[in-house]
This record gives sequence, C-alpha cells and structure tokens, in this order.
Amino acid sequence: MVIDATRRAPDRIVFELTEYTQDSHFTRLFGEQGSLSQRLTRTLLPVLRRMRQVGVKLIADDLLPFSVYCFDGEASRRKGHRLIDHHATECSTMLSPEWSAVFHGVKISLDWVVHAMPLGKQIDAAFASVPLYAKSVKDNPGHVAAVTGKTVPEEDVEKVSALRELQEAARVELRAALREVRRHRFDVPPVLEATLPPAMVAEWGLEGFAKEQGGMLFEARLPPAWFFGQVLPQPDVQRPKASSPKKGLPTPHAARGLL
Repeated sequence: MVIDATRRAPDRIVFELTEYTQDSHFTRLFGEQGSLSQRLTRTLLPVLRRMRQVGVKLIADDLLPFSVYCFDGEASRRKGHRLIDHHATECSTMLSPEWSAVFHGVKISLDWVVHAMPLGKQIDAAFASVPLYAKSVKDNPGHVAAVTGKTVPEEDVEKVSALRELQEAARVELRAALREVRRHRFDVPPVLEATLPPAMVAEWGLEGFAKEQGGMLFEARLPPAWFFGQVLPQPDVQRPKASSPKKGLPTPHAARGLL
C-alpha cells in the first residue's frame, strides 16, 4: 500500500517511522530477543532500505536522546517502562550512518524542543495562554524528575536546579543533533515539533534550515472530543445551516473563541 501510494503521488507523500512499539503486534513481528535497537536493526532496517530503493520517502518521528531522557512521564516511570525499551526513534541511532541512510529527514520531539530552547509561559502572553505551558506540563518538578529518573526535590531551590540541569542537557544534545542533521544533508529540513518565537529561531540559526510543527491546536493537547472536523463550501455556495453540537460535548473551537 505504501509503495502504491508513492507511485500514484510521487514526491507528495512522506511516511513517518513512529517511536511507538508498546503493543502486541510489535512483539509478534519483532520477537523479544535482544535489545530494542538490535531488534529494529535486524528486522525493520532491511525493510526500510527496500522501501527507500523503490522511492518511498521516510522520516524518523519524535527523536529523543536517551542520554537525557529515561522515561516519558510519571505513568511510565511507575510502570518501569523505560524509553530505551520502547522508544524506537532514539536520536543517536536514527542519526547513525546505517539508519540515516534510509531517511529523507527527521522530526524532533516536542519535549526535547521545550526543554532545550527552553519554551514556557515565561516567553510571552501567547505562550502563557496555551495549556501546555500555562500549566507547566513539561517543566513542573514531578515531570522533570520522572523523565530524568530522579526523585522529586523537596526544596524549591533544588527544583529549580533540577529543571536547569535538564534544560542544559537537552540544549547540548539538541545542538549536537542539529549539527549532525546538517552533516547528513537530508532531503527534507528537520522539523521541530513546537511553535518557536522569532528570537529563538535567530538564536539557534534555524531560519531557512528547519521547519516547525507548532500552532496552538498542536500544543494545546486537548481531549479528542474538543476537535471537530468541518469541510467548508466554496464562498459562492450557500452554506447549510449548522447543526447543534452533540449533547455532552464541548462546542466547536470557533464558538469557544479558539480560532
């Protein structure tokens, strides 16, 4: 199906290699022998090579460095689900010579960008209005401790220090990764999965080099029930009267002042 779609729409479709491996299908296809990296290299890499050879465009999604991140949150930490055991798109692996050869580009995880830049409600009022930043989802002490595999500090000064250490480690690794991306000369510019302030784009030298996958809807992380798809008619076509929202669901974004 992927090859057929590529042939029907050449240069118009890009397929992403997801980081997700936590399901029964992955175990059935990849087995349980060896590390995650070994299983991916043994079973998946040859498939990606063949796909690349027949013209399929591939991008590695949600790159994260295991040197910085141990878990993807408190829930995973409680279950003992380490990133190294389930996150397929680890940065150094995806940017290694054998893996980078099959990709046309890479995408950088939102978490990594948020910590490395760093992004938060302190940037400006626009960022402070987005729930992800307003509620300190990615930079609160509990989350910082969870993703780094450490205990939550008790003193405020230690909490600030722990966040700064995470941000600095993320920044160092992201700068190194972007240098490596430049070296590989991918066909598609790297995509940073966040909204970037102009000053940050200039500071990191990203103008003309990288793309961003941001926007309020992307970073709001609202429940699925909040998202309503609607196909609008041409301007000269009379629009049918809109039906009322279903009972128990939030009203569409336009009614909530979000668009």
